[in-house]
Amino acid sequence: MKIRFILLFFMAAASMILHAADAPSKSGSGKEAAACLERGKEHQEKEQYDQAIQDYTRAIELNPNDATAYLARGNAYLQTKQLDKAIGDISRIIELKPDKSDDIIRNSLSSSAYFVRGGIYAAMQQHDKAIQDFSKFIALKPSTLELAVCCWSRGNSYSATKQYDQAIQDYSRAIELKPDYVGAYYNLGNIYYGIGQYDKAVPVYSRFIELNPDKAELWAGYWFRGNSYTALRQYDNAIKDYSKIIELEPNYAAAYYMRGWAYNLLKQYDKAIPDYSKTIELRPGHAEAYYYRALVYKALKQYDKALQDCLKTAELKPDYAGIYYGRGSVYVMMKQYDKAIGDYSKAIELKPDYSGAYSSILEICIIAAKPEQFKQWFKRFEAAFPENKLSKGDIIVKLYLVCLNKCILNESLADIEQRLDALLKEKIELNWSFDLTDEWLSDPKNGLTPEQVKYIRDLTENVKATQKNLK
Repeated sequence: MKIRFILLFFMAAASMILHAADAPSKSGSGKEAAACLERGKEHQEKEQYDQAIQDYTRAIELNPNDATAYLARGNAYLQTKQLDKAIGDISRIIELKPDKSDDIIRNSLSSSAYFVRGGIYAAMQQHDKAIQDFSKFIALKPSTLELAVCCWSRGNSYSATKQYDQAIQDYSRAIELKPDYVGAYYNLGNIYYGIGQYDKAVPVYSRFIELNPDKAELWAGYWFRGNSYTALRQYDNAIKDYSKIIELEPNYAAAYYMRGWAYNLLKQYDKAIPDYSKTIELRPGHAEAYYYRALVYKALKQYDKALQDCLKTAELKPDYAGIYYGRGSVYVMMKQYDKAIGDYSKAIELKPDYSGAYSSILEICIIAAKPEQFKQWFKRFEAAFPENKLSKGDIIVKLYLVCLNKCILNESLADIEQRLDALLKEKIELNWSFDLTDEWLSDPKNGLTPEQVKYIRDLTENVKATQKNLK
């Protein structure tokens, strides 16, 4: 949460407390002190804060035990962002215990001071102190509305210090106390979203959208719910939310980009391209939009357009390894294998831990009948990635490619097959496309024997089958 918003919130809270305490102090501060206090309020209403602070200071000199004067000056310090001085005055209110338990105004000021000081600490990013003050305020059993707001405030500090379970409890409590608490729904949704619990984030954002009367804020609810749907692979629902954002904010480039991404994943390429193009129109420097539009063009076999977008991406982000990988994949589909290997090599140069680029080079070496290059690159792959540094998904792809290579060379496969089968039973998701292998197997000029084609096709379909079961 932005510091400015926190400051405004707690300045408003302090003002409400101040007005609630307009009655003259019972401590006998005298007419002059009361006049200074009243004059200070008039200056403050005119935003003449320096004069207001002078008047409040004089009132305190005349009556050092007047909690109302400390609150007034603390509020003025808040208005002028003098946070340390504001904390000093609010702390003084806490120190001024009421003379009698039935002194309602001073009791209220003392308890509310914990709330206001907690807010100032939060604005100063001193969240541990903020949590302590909010907890003290809660222990004093405030009204239902005050308790809801304080739970929300403490939840913000818990969130800022990554104490997410406690934040979730506080936001949930705030909602329980105030079922229409829009801000609590939004922040709770953000916690679930931030920790990857998208299935829990979706209904919370839905409630935020239902309750929020401010159209200017609605786009945020649709944005995070749409992203949650995307993470949950509910792409149709995601598209609806991104479309709603576009309706609310027609020039919001990110919504077009994410909707294009969802269409891309659904293989609705004819709809993905206009969205990527609109993203580029609104943000000409959006390298990722060029990149993913290039991949869509590749899927549509419009290779010249794909290469043009790859070149533009490289111009915008020359150090982005992904673009060289993407362009390499285009060259592969054009059967320009040497150029593809060159681009994959560039991707590895820029990102030495790019295991997918190594795997793609190995696949090219198999399909293009480059056994010596396969040996060289496999040796480099193993040197760069001992198996304890590879994910299980990467190990599966590696073993799969080794099986293909050994099949072509008529070498023994037994040990490799056993390891591969054992890993496939673990139902691990792969980041790998079999399109190139499928096209290669369908090419009558692939140089393979019928037995080799059958073995590779059966193996490929077996690996594919494990992926279908994960969707």
